[in-house]
Amino acid sequence: MQNFKREWTRDKVSDSLLKNARDLRKEMTKAEELLWSYLRDRKLAGFKFRRQQPMEGFILDFYCDVAKLGIELDGSIHSLKEVKDYDEQRTQFLSEFGIEIIRFSNEDVTNKTDEVLKNIRQNIEERLSPSPRPLDAPLPGERGRGEGLNYFQFQSLLLQTGWMTPAFVGVDQNGIIQYLSEQAPAEAVAIESVNGFALPGFQNAHSHAFQYAMAGLAEIHAAGTDDDFWTWREEMYKCALSVDPDQAQSIAAMLYAEMARHGYTHVAEFHYLHHDKDGRPYSNLAEMGLRMVEAAKTAGIKITLVPVFYQKGGFGKDPQPRQRRFISKTVEDYFQLLDDSAHAVIDQPHASLGFSVHSLRAVNLNDIVTTYTNGPKNIPFHVHVSEQKKEVEDCLAHCGKRPMEWMLENLPVNERFHLVHSTHLNDEEVKRLAASKANVVLCPSTEGNLGDGIFRMKEYVKLGGHWTIGTDSHIGLNPFEEFRMIDYRQRLVTNLRNTFPGDAASYLVNEAVTQGRKAMGRITNDHFEIGQPFDALIINAGTHLLADTSEKNRLASIVYTSDSSRNLGTIVNGKWVVKNQHHVNGHEIKMAFSKAIREMKTR
Repeated sequence: MQNFKREWTRDKVSDSLLKNARDLRKEMTKAEELLWSYLRDRKLAGFKFRRQQPMEGFILDFYCDVAKLGIELDGSIHSLKEVKDYDEQRTQFLSEFGIEIIRFSNEDVTNKTDEVLKNIRQNIEERLSPSPRPLDAPLPGERGRGEGLNYFQFQSLLLQTGWMTPAFVGVDQNGIIQYLSEQAPAEAVAIESVNGFALPGFQNAHSHAFQYAMAGLAEIHAAGTDDDFWTWREEMYKCALSVDPDQAQSIAAMLYAEMARHGYTHVAEFHYLHHDKDGRPYSNLAEMGLRMVEAAKTAGIKITLVPVFYQKGGFGKDPQPRQRRFISKTVEDYFQLLDDSAHAVIDQPHASLGFSVHSLRAVNLNDIVTTYTNGPKNIPFHVHVSEQKKEVEDCLAHCGKRPMEWMLENLPVNERFHLVHSTHLNDEEVKRLAASKANVVLCPSTEGNLGDGIFRMKEYVKLGGHWTIGTDSHIGLNPFEEFRMIDYRQRLVTNLRNTFPGDAASYLVNEAVTQGRKAMGRITNDHFEIGQPFDALIINAGTHLLADTSEKNRLASIVYTSDSSRNLGTIVNGKWVVKNQHHVNGHEIKMAFSKAIREMKTR
C-alpha cells in the first residue's frame, strides 16, 4: 500500500505562480485582510487555512486543505460576463480534483462577517462529516421501484417499532435502501430469498485494533502476585512496540473481518499507535491511521477513525519511553495529526472522522479544554474516563476532582461526548451524566477481563442515560455476549432479574444501535429507512429455538441465547460481506494475518 499523499505538492507549482502568490499576500484587499484575521492561526473552529494558495495552476484567495475547500472573494469586476464565465470554468476544473469553491462578495465579508464565517464553517463540517448517502446517489423516489435495484426477501426485518414480516428490501448500486415493504415489488424483478431475520448491523464504538494481536496472552502471572490493569498495560506496551504498519494493517483487517462475522458493520477505531517504533513520526502523521482505514475496506466494514491525543505518562508526569509511539507533545501537534487523519478519510466512502483525548491522565487538563473548544464542532468526541480506581485516586490527588466530576465541570458534556468505560462513578456523577445526554461506551468483555469494575447501569438507565457497546481489547467480539454481560452483572449486583423495563432485548438492541450510530457521527430515526445504507446482521431463521418461536419472543431468544453459529451472514451497503459464515476476502485476510503474527513473534 502506498503512503497517502496530498493531491498537490510544491513541486507542481511553477516559480512564477509562487512569486505571484507571494506578491498577492503583500497586496491583500481590505476584505481579504479582514477575513484572514478570522481564519489565521486556526481561529475558526480549529481548522487550518492558507492564504493566496497556488492550486493546480491557479491561486485561491484562501484554502482549507483538510476539507479541500477554496474561498474566493469577489469585487465588482466579477459581475462581468467574461469574468463570471472564467470563474465557472475554474471552479469546474478544480472540482475534478475534489476541490470545492465557495464565493463571497467583498461587501458581504465587510458587512456580514458573522454570516460569512458561519457559512465557511458549515461547508467544512459538511465535507468532513460522514454521509450515509454517496453524493451521486439518487434521492428516494427518483427512480422506479424496480429499475436498477437489487432485492432481498427476508422472513422478518427488525424496525424500532417491531418486526416487519415478510420484508422486501430494494437497494441501489450504492447500497442505499430505495424500497422497504411487506409487499413484493410490483415489477417483475429478481429477488434473493433469504431464510433469515434481518437485524440492524451493530456499531463497535471502541476499538484498539493492534491489541487483537495480544488477545489471550495476558492471562498468566506469577503466583503470589497481584495482577490488574496496570500490569496488563505492560504487556500491551510490548505489543505496541512490536508492530510495524504492514503488520498493523493485517491484524486490523483480521479483527474487522471477525467483527463483521459477528454482526458489526461499523467500528470506531480509537487510534493512538501513531509513530514509528523509535517514536519518530512518519512523513504522513496519519500513516498508521490510514492503515486502519485500508484494513476496514479490505474487511468490508465502515470505520470512524478517531485519532487520539496522548501527551503525558500520567497526571503531571512526562511520557515514558514505552509510550513513545503514542505522543503528540502539544495541541498544535495533535491538530496536525487530525488534519492528516482527515485526509486519510475524506475521499473514502466507508470512512469518517472523530476526535479524542485519551484520558485525563494522558493530556494536560488545560489542553483537554483547548482541544475540545478549538476542535471540529460536528464530529463525535471520544475519551476514556473513570476506568480504574487508581485513576480516580490519582486525579483527586492531582486536581482535587474525580475524573467524571472534572469533565462535567470543565467541558460542555452533551450528546457529542462518548465516554468510554465510566466504571467508577458516584451518585452525583451518575445523575449529572444521565442528564447531560452524553453517551457511555461500555466494553463489558474487556472491562471484565481487566477487572475494571461494573458500570452502574440500573440507576443510569432509570435516570434516562444513554449508552452503547465496544470491544476495546477484543477479548470478546459477540455483541449479544456484550448485552448479556451488561444485564447479568446488574442481576448479580442487585439479586434481581430483568434489569430493563418492558422488553429487555428490544431495549438493548435499540439503545446500542441508536447511540452506536451517534458514536460514529451518524443519526437516524429507525434501524432501516429508505435513503439509508442497508447494513444488516442476518440470523438463520431455521435454527433450533428460533424456527418455532413466536414473533413476540423472537428477539429475546436471539439476544439471550445466540452465539455466532446462528449468523447467516452480514450485509454492508447492500452487499454480502460474510455469507454462510464465510468472509468474501477471508482467505487473503487470514494469510496476511498469520504472516504478521509469525513475524512479530509475540504469540
